[in-house]
Amino acid sequence: MTNADQPEERAAATATETEVPAAQPPAEQEPEDQAPAPAPSAEAPATEEPVEPESVAEEPTSDEPAAPIPPVLQPSGFAQSEPQPVNTRKALLVTGIAAVLMFVAAAVFGGLWWFASQDAQLKVIREREAVLTAGQQAVQILSAADYNKVEDTLNGWEATTTGGQLDELKGLHSERAKLLVETKTVVTASIRQTALTELDVAAGKASMITIVDTKTTTTQGGPTPLRARIQAELTKVNGTWKISGLGGVPVGNG
Repeated sequence: MTNADQPEERAAATATETEVPAAQPPAEQEPEDQAPAPAPSAEAPATEEPVEPESVAEEPTSDEPAAPIPPVLQPSGFAQSEPQPVNTRKALLVTGIAAVLMFVAAAVFGGLWWFASQDAQLKVIREREAVLTAGQQAVQILSAADYNKVEDTLNGWEATTTGGQLDELKGLHSERAKLLVETKTVVTASIRQTALTELDVAAGKASMITIVDTKTTTTQGGPTPLRARIQAELTKVNGTWKISGLGGVPVGNG
């Protein structure tokens, strides 16, 4: 081969190398049993958000106290405190104290009521005794007479009476004094029995019946015994019981 032919062969070899395409890697084939992917729909369905597990507060491992939980605000604006545990022993103690106080109060008020009722009863009893004492003395004075002490006799009658009875005695003062002296009358009296038939402490009124024994001596003779039953009406005047009405009914001789 000549040198003239060598350039032609080189050119042909170069052309041959240029026409040969580069080798491509084989395409991956999809497996036959794999289902085709569904076509995307126009409106994607809503997916549920994953629920996160509630976090549990870990207990503090340090010695420092836990921060207090703030009170919950109610719609009204007032804070609602957390319920406190009930102290059973304290509750029983408070209940016992309350029961004791109630018992003491009941005893005090009951005692005051009892004392008040007793005081009212004592007042009535004292008034009954005062009426009986004053009434007996008044009836005895009004049933007795002594011409030797005629003024003392008549003044005593007037001192133990009030109202209409007193007015009557004062109106007949002179006439009775003259009669006692002229007849030389002496009358002694003693109370045999007395019973209180009515008493009104608030009104100051009372009634009583008294049985009185008398002995009368006059210029005509004597002494003449007489037993009389006296109905007396009493009225309280300036703290003193006095005869406001008097009447006598003889019951026989003794």
